[in-house]
Amino acid sequence: MTTEKFHWTAPSGAEIVLPHMNKIKGGLLRKYRKLDPVDFMFSVLEEIADDETLAQGDDLENDDMNAMFEAWQKAGAELGKSSGSSS
Repeated sequence: MTTEKFHWTAPSGAEIVLPHMNKIKGGLLRKYRKLDPVDFMFSVLEEIADDETLAQGDDLENDDMNAMFEAWQKAGAELGKSSGSSS
């Protein structure tokens, strides 16, 4: 069952809630498309997250931030698959 938001819980217990990647508008993605992957992810995060979520992200260790970004990308990719597509 999919949800409208991506939820990720850090080892510290902080819960990060963001829109799924496939729910982010194309114009925002286009705006940052030429950035390297790290700058791209942080730029998108800064545009869509509220101050509380950004503060929680600022408290994450680097490995945890990388794990959150990876999970966020994978969750969006999985949601984008059509149930009617053929293999």
